[in-house]
Amino acid sequence: MTNDDSDKLIHPMTAVPDAIRIVLTECARVLLQKSDFAPPVLSIDAHVDGGSLLGQVLAEPVGMSEPGYPPYRASIMDGFAIRTTDRFPSTFPNGSSPPTTKQWTHTIAGKVFAGNTSQTKDDTGTSQTVDACQLPTAYYLTTGAVVPNDFDCVVPVEKCTVNNKTNPTFVNIQAVPADIQSGKWIRDVGCDIPAGMEMLPRGHVLDAVSLGLIRQSGCERVSIRRRPVVGVLSTGNELLGDNVRGEQSRHGMIPDVNRPVLLATLKSMANCTTVDLGLARDDSVDDMASHLQSALERCDVVITTGGISMGETDIIEEVLVERLQGKVHFGRLLMKPGKPTTFATVVTAPSSGTKLIFAMPGNPPCLDLLHHGPDSTADTYGESVEEQIHRVVLNAAVHPEVQAILSQDIRLDHERPEYHRVQLREQMPGGSVFAFSTGVQQSSRLMSMLGADALLILPQGTTSKSTAKKGETYTALLLRHRSRYPQKLVTEAQHLNPISSTGNNIRIGVVFAAPSVQLLLTPTLEEITESVQAAMAGSKKSHSIEISSTQLYTGSATKIENFLNSIPLDVDILIITYSKRQFRYQLALANSLRHALIKRADWIALQARQGCAAYDPTTAASEMVVGFWERTKETSLSDAIVVCLPAEGVGGLSHVRGVLRHALRVARGAGHSDEGYPRKES
Repeated sequence: MTNDDSDKLIHPMTAVPDAIRIVLTECARVLLQKSDFAPPVLSIDAHVDGGSLLGQVLAEPVGMSEPGYPPYRASIMDGFAIRTTDRFPSTFPNGSSPPTTKQWTHTIAGKVFAGNTSQTKDDTGTSQTVDACQLPTAYYLTTGAVVPNDFDCVVPVEKCTVNNKTNPTFVNIQAVPADIQSGKWIRDVGCDIPAGMEMLPRGHVLDAVSLGLIRQSGCERVSIRRRPVVGVLSTGNELLGDNVRGEQSRHGMIPDVNRPVLLATLKSMANCTTVDLGLARDDSVDDMASHLQSALERCDVVITTGGISMGETDIIEEVLVERLQGKVHFGRLLMKPGKPTTFATVVTAPSSGTKLIFAMPGNPPCLDLLHHGPDSTADTYGESVEEQIHRVVLNAAVHPEVQAILSQDIRLDHERPEYHRVQLREQMPGGSVFAFSTGVQQSSRLMSMLGADALLILPQGTTSKSTAKKGETYTALLLRHRSRYPQKLVTEAQHLNPISSTGNNIRIGVVFAAPSVQLLLTPTLEEITESVQAAMAGSKKSHSIEISSTQLYTGSATKIENFLNSIPLDVDILIITYSKRQFRYQLALANSLRHALIKRADWIALQARQGCAAYDPTTAASEMVVGFWERTKETSLSDAIVVCLPAEGVGGLSHVRGVLRHALRVARGAGHSDEGYPRKES
């Protein structure tokens, strides 16, 4: 090891979205390797203690066995089972009068309790004053009991009166005829879960409800993936070990905070097995190499903290490259905090495959970075290795995110984008989300992570934009282990598909459609256009978004395709809006557009619906259509993405602006072509 720091390689800074894709690509490559690292399938007894299955990932789907669930006709109520087809006799016990339309009398043939499949005769009462054969029979049932064969209705006990509570032989049913219907208060076989239905898909993370469904499925064993083993190693001579007590005041020494924080974070994610690798000194390359070699033999992934910057004792990268022959994929990140973060892969013995190493800075706030994971269950049949890797990356689950409104001015860093620790507060359920800084964001200050709900992505400052202003909207990456929001796929995540502020503008066209001019009053086209501009531009307020065309359309919804063909619309994204109050019109409009598109993107439409509902809950039931329009000789509309949504909910476009950008790249052939989107021929 040299003492000359100038010999250290200075890596270029890698943008975080690019770094995430690099990591996911290498993870996918490892998952697809035929080695011990690729998580093998483990077959587990489905009836073991649920705690051992909780948090496990299914390697194969769980389906409902025959005959479905419930496996028998079950009573929903405590009551009496009767036949609706029974004809009632003309004579009745004790000379009583024929029943009215609201009364029927049955003889009690037996009782069936939950857990008892036999139809038990009640032999305790034998004294009957009339011929029971003259009366239709009934069985008393408890909730969940098997309904006897040929009996097709259960009447709740609240509508029944027995002749003797201690030893009943007859039951008088008092109910309106509508209550006496075939199938009433009976769960048919398989009505909850039909036989053959896939209950839990491959890749599903087992939670408490999943454990119950596995029991209901009738399967004897479940196949799960082996969890990857992740080890955490702290480095630094200044760190106090776990067994050192009362020495924190020792000059120059600090407690080891990073290792317990990282181990606790990983355990809370419940998708890996953690290994505490302890402490390693950073004054000996030989000792560090020995520690890391041992760690790689035990773990699939190794995370180190400290020893990765540019100082004389920052020896991690030297050990990885020169001693372990590892490959560094990036050595610095364009982010604050966490710039020195390094990602490398090391090929170990052939049977062990490739191992992943994340070398992180020593300052605690750098630890709460991104939690992402590729899905090795993506369908890759018939593809090349690179195509398989690409598809696995596309199916990766990445950080959940939300658009948050800044509650205060924050000075921007002019060197790097900042991932600012914030607390989030919702104005109301489903309403606007506001971000509040956790205070001083010094990279050494662990207190900045206390109570943090998210990392707010603030852009790199410029001479014209040096402050993030109160009221501006930014993307917030929710800390997964504290989040109630679902993760997103790579193609859905706005922080991985930002609308660029450089290069060609995205040209957006806006059309407001209504059946007549009188219904174009509110909101106005100008108001809609302003909302579209704000939602699609977000916090960047740049010239990357250009509203290049605005149009009013009044007429039949079924003629919208003809209208679009007749006007020049040289746009990248076409926003077609309508009033949420025109219910029939929006149905016809959406149906016409679905038939006109060459490819629908229903999953983006679902994201748009969620965004609209968050912006204006009254738009949740409105029609949403997203898809691709192909230019033909007869039309002047260029190849474009079409988005149809209610005018009142266009602010919800902020929810999908990143994925629309990504879809546009795919449609134009700039990105990959195997997502199911059409590629424009050159």
